[in-house]
Amino acid sequence: MSVPSKVLQTSSATATRHTIEDHGGIHASIVLYKKLLEGVLFANIRFHDTVSRGRLLNRFGKDFEGVDSTLPDNFGRSIMYGLSAVTTLITISIVGGPPFILAAIILGSLYYSIGKVYGQTSRDMRRLDSVTRSPLYSIYGETIAGVTVLRAFGASSKFLRDMLRCADTNANPHYWLWE
Repeated sequence: MSVPSKVLQTSSATATRHTIEDHGGIHASIVLYKKLLEGVLFANIRFHDTVSRGRLLNRFGKDFEGVDSTLPDNFGRSIMYGLSAVTTLITISIVGGPPFILAAIILGSLYYSIGKVYGQTSRDMRRLDSVTRSPLYSIYGETIAGVTVLRAFGASSKFLRDMLRCADTNANPHYWLWE
């Protein structure tokens, strides 16, 4: 096979993969957005009394940013890395024999247990980020809606302090994650 045909084959496979990922990501985003919007619009009054606007904005904003931008790419990479790992394991198992298979089982179980702990911790950190972002959105919306009243009563500095406190609280999970 010549070099130009390999390049053409690789580029067409990559283009097909990205097209499928993008189409799937857009479809998933539309379906999830419709379900979330229907759930919010047809929710009972108690839901709207208990859930803050900031939490709703967080769901519609930040969460869908993840679905739109990172989910399709991560899914495609996971499939490629998984296929690559399986192919590598099969090839090395044939060449390395039983000692490699035993070492792969031991190291695989160790890797799996460490991954489980990391997954739980990462999920908790994302949850903390989401929970601390909602008050920030709420106070921001309230400040914008009532800016004339805040200025009239001279309460701008109080709301600024509250907003900065919420921003600091929201930034803490990111610092905890990297320390």
